Amino acid sequence: MSIAQDTTGYMWFATQDGLNKYDGRTFTYFEEFFEDITREDFSRLGKVHVADNGDLFIITAEGLLKSYNRNSGQFINTNFAHKPSTILKDLKGDLWIGTFGNGLYKFRKGTVDTIQVFSGNNTTSTIYDLSEQGKQIFIAASDAVYIYNTDSEQYRKLEHSEFKGVNFSSVVSNEDILYAGTYGHGLYISENSETLKQFEGFDNQNLLPTNLNVQDLLIDRQGILWIATYGQGAFRIDFKNREVLQFMTRSMDPRSIHYNDILCIYEDHSGILWFGSDGGGLSYYDENLSKFSDLTNFQTPQNVNVDVARSIAIDREKRLWIGTSGKGLTVYNEKSKKYDTYTTSSEKPNRLFSNRVMSLLSDQNDMWVGLQDGGLAIIDKNGVRSFYPNSNPPLPAETVWCLFKSDDDSHWLGTGGNGL
Repeated sequence: MSIAQDTTGYMWFATQDGLNKYDGRTFTYFEEFFEDITREDFSRLGKVHVADNGDLFIITAEGLLKSYNRNSGQFINTNFAHKPSTILKDLKGDLWIGTFGNGLYKFRKGTVDTIQVFSGNNTTSTIYDLSEQGKQIFIAASDAVYIYNTDSEQYRKLEHSEFKGVNFSSVVSNEDILYAGTYGHGLYISENSETLKQFEGFDNQNLLPTNLNVQDLLIDRQGILWIATYGQGAFRIDFKNREVLQFMTRSMDPRSIHYNDILCIYEDHSGILWFGSDGGGLSYYDENLSKFSDLTNFQTPQNVNVDVARSIAIDREKRLWIGTSGKGLTVYNEKSKKYDTYTTSSEKPNRLFSNRVMSLLSDQNDMWVGLQDGGLAIIDKNGVRSFYPNSNPPLPAETVWCLFKSDDDSHWLGTGGNGL
């Protein structure tokens, strides 16, 4: 229901079953539990938040705000606010805490000063989300969206006649444009910091439903807006190219998003997007993966094996060379869709002295091939020339792990047991 990455690279996931820390291989479990209530017009979800200075906070099911002590590995109650709903540590180091029913609090860095920006007696009693850009704090509240100026310490309300009965769930901004998500009323946009207007899409092929139950918003490093919805999956909005894409679960596609009830979206340090769902676990989206096509044994002829690829190179003719660990060398010409192989079973002059291809180097019209227990092979239009301890001229090494050509046209061979 909430995702964050700390300054050391660990991913933190607040789930229905507790808190998990992920190091890329294994999970570490913490017995910290979170509220998980989602309705048509509001939600109460636990939070995990990492500030820019590395401080880690969680909001638990007991309505407690806790901070993480790295030395002890324990979470400590802060006693800052009653029934916290969301948290933000701004660039000045001031701590902002929104609450359920008790308004918004600001705690000045290094002092005991507490400012109650909104009180529970106001109509703005519940704060659902906070975000920051420059000297402004954006506030998604139960009655409206507010902008707070950190210099003047004054706030103003964004007006619109459609706001009656609308609860704002999330808010982000980018290049002076503010985006506000709602519970059941879709997405609103403000381009002048004065009023908000409901966003319906660009054209008939790129529409955005106006009844979305928006749980979270994120602007990625490419400037793309992502919307997490309850019941309708995730939306990707590219305002530059005027494109709206929807991601929903598809039973026959294992690479589709796992669940249509998305509670949160998070972009990690490497640009991968993580989607937390209400019952379907985690999904992640890597833009680069969508640009890949597969080349496996299922696509190649029966006598061509590329399933244990150890090295790859592209030659001057744009042919793909694939060295395998035990199954020889394959050359693939994408234009002609033709495959050529070099193995220990090939007829001369295309025979290798080993099927274990450890390294490849494309050099002019030649392909240099480093072999395990087979020395060095240089392949040109006439076939294979082999170099090993008993060849003429001899090569002292039987195994060539890596190949490199320097700017002075020297060739460097990293060998197994015979140095460089």
